[in-house]
Amino acid sequence: MLLIALLVAIGAPHGAAQPANLLRNGDFEAAFPAASADTAISLPEGWDVWIAETRTDVWMNQPPQISAHGGPDPAPQRGDQAVRLRQTNATFSAALYQQVTVPADVDVQAGAYAYLHTCTPDPADAADARCPSSPESGAFVRIGIDPAGGTNPIDPAVIWSATARPHDAWAQLAVSATAAGDTVTIFLNVSQQWPTAINRVYWDDAVLLTGDVARTVGEAASGALVEFPALPPAAESADQPEAAEPSYPPGTLIHVVQPGETLDSVAIDYGLTRADLLERNTIPNPSLIRIGQPLVIRFSETERQAASTPGDLGRRLLADPPRVDPIAQAQPAPVVSAETGAVAPSIDPAPQRAAICALIFEDLNQNRLWETSEARLAGGLLTVRSPVINRDHTTTGADEPVCFADLTAGAYVAAATAPPGYGLTTPDQLQVRALPGETITVTFGAAPGLEPVALPAADPGALTEVLVDAPAARRTLPFFDILGLLAFGLAGVTLVFGLGIALLLRRR
Repeated sequence: MLLIALLVAIGAPHGAAQPANLLRNGDFEAAFPAASADTAISLPEGWDVWIAETRTDVWMNQPPQISAHGGPDPAPQRGDQAVRLRQTNATFSAALYQQVTVPADVDVQAGAYAYLHTCTPDPADAADARCPSSPESGAFVRIGIDPAGGTNPIDPAVIWSATARPHDAWAQLAVSATAAGDTVTIFLNVSQQWPTAINRVYWDDAVLLTGDVARTVGEAASGALVEFPALPPAAESADQPEAAEPSYPPGTLIHVVQPGETLDSVAIDYGLTRADLLERNTIPNPSLIRIGQPLVIRFSETERQAASTPGDLGRRLLADPPRVDPIAQAQPAPVVSAETGAVAPSIDPAPQRAAICALIFEDLNQNRLWETSEARLAGGLLTVRSPVINRDHTTTGADEPVCFADLTAGAYVAAATAPPGYGLTTPDQLQVRALPGETITVTFGAAPGLEPVALPAADPGALTEVLVDAPAARRTLPFFDILGLLAFGLAGVTLVFGLGIALLLRRR
């Protein structure tokens, strides 16, 4: 029907009446007022704005600056200016909107052009603001119509176009609806998932038409008629779905960002560098990470084997976990209900068990990362222990990673002793929390001739003198003191006795 009406319109004599753009200042060519000093917002004439305010991080949903844009980079879609919304190192969710009076129950169609530019320049090229626009920001645009004329874009009554991501290019969006009364509202909506240093969206040439004929943006008298892009069925014009949580193969070590942490602090905690984390994770802006964001610290053994180069690890998330040899499980005795005599279904304990796999590799470059060119080492000792178990394995260099399976979920310590002639480049033990049904792989690096720093040896003689001889001397000192006093007293008694005898003999 739309195409037939379009052909009829194109075939109409030049100068025949054309459907008028119902939007005021839909081409954004009218002069923009001065921006508010408090908000840095200069709204185009005839338009208002809705801005989301909910945030859980400081970079989230910050109010955008809004102003006229006359080009270049990009040039307006048509005419002398477009409208620009922008932020720096922050996201925003906003919708320009305009209410329009229409005949009741009339069919309306809306269209507009959008242009996205979101990126973070390389630190070496920070002065170059024209870094290529990156989809990693998760930015998208869409246009919507509220058939009832409301001004809340999150109202379920709003009918949305399909979302689009026109990075560094103008793209036209379109949506249609039937007015529920005598007023409809058109929304130009933009949002992002992640902050980038440069975060900009441009809108131009918005139209709202009635009837079945849709035309390009521009003045009503231009007479240039084309069909809007194909529209999805109304039932499919749904809100942007939530981004799915990333899935990681078993054995991948993940750190969840906590309040107060930065990329550098997380790297230091795990003995890594910022470059290591950037290589293993998709982070649009290294200066901003969010609370609760998962960061890959160490990849599973399977991913290491599959990656052709160390850099490939940051771009692979394979779903093939390390092989765990099955352990025979004794079937539990059936449970019989005392009341009914019914036998309860048996419970398979296997899914409730965990496994910890480990290996020792030759860390040739001593970067503590197991790379495809680094072989497994024989002659080392791997141990997994907890308060109730202590299992070990002597490495062969061929059978690893060895998996300590059939473990009860809980906390364990995985430890390693380097083969003779080698020293560990990684910590000699790691605390691991095993989860039911999960397999965790830990790797220990070792390099030839590397010796751990030895503590200074104690001087046994000095310790003996302090701890043994000195107390002995202190114990014998009181005895000599008493002996001297006795001798002195005896001498005094003898002297007195001698003087007495001498006096007695003299009187005679």
